[in-house]
Amino acid sequence: MELRDRLSPDEQVYWSGKKAVGVSVLEAIFNPFLIFAFIWGMFDFGFIGLLFNEAGMYADRQVATFMIMFFAVHLMPVWIYLIGVIKSVVKSVNTEYIITRDKIYIRKGNGERNTIMVPLAYVEFIGVDRGIFDRICGTGDITWKGEKGRIDNISDYDNVCAMIKKLAIEAEQQSEENGTVYSSMKINGRNLSDRNYDDSYKYAGYAYFDNSYGAPDSQKRYDAPDINHN
Repeated sequence: MELRDRLSPDEQVYWSGKKAVGVSVLEAIFNPFLIFAFIWGMFDFGFIGLLFNEAGMYADRQVATFMIMFFAVHLMPVWIYLIGVIKSVVKSVNTEYIITRDKIYIRKGNGERNTIMVPLAYVEFIGVDRGIFDRICGTGDITWKGEKGRIDNISDYDNVCAMIKKLAIEAEQQSEENGTVYSSMKINGRNLSDRNYDDSYKYAGYAYFDNSYGAPDSQKRYDAPDINHN
């Protein structure tokens, strides 16, 4: 079943996309386990080469069989690393994203693919994160707090991030109008959700987007571009 088939008939797709496989391949290959697996593999394969060069070393079939089985097990860190790279590549190929008016759908997995639905009304602190391979390949990750999930390795990260920010504000306002938000607290005469406060009771929710709620001057309003709803 396609991800779009999981949407309700009245849900309009504002954006859909997939991970950039090239970035995922680079991230999977150059992970912290690479150095350990490389050194381990060089040691084992070097030792195997020395054994093969020894005259008559493998004249005894039983000895040869034992050595093959021993190194097949001893090279386990290398096999684990290679399997991890393959699984990461397959997972990136199977990952796709859809943004509707009030939700983000994320589908990923290797065999059985799982779908995560993120309500935009509960999403806060939306931003862009770009690692070294994102910068090389011209992609970026969109991150947020309040709900699990993220959008990784997409090329149109700036526009998509602006879209999510705008839709999140609209979804939050709609939830307040419908009375479906959390219990409220007040600051500067405004009713706000208690989930938008940190431990010091400073407004910590959508102050990232709007400083009209008493947020610090450094947190300016982000005017996202208009979205074509047609």
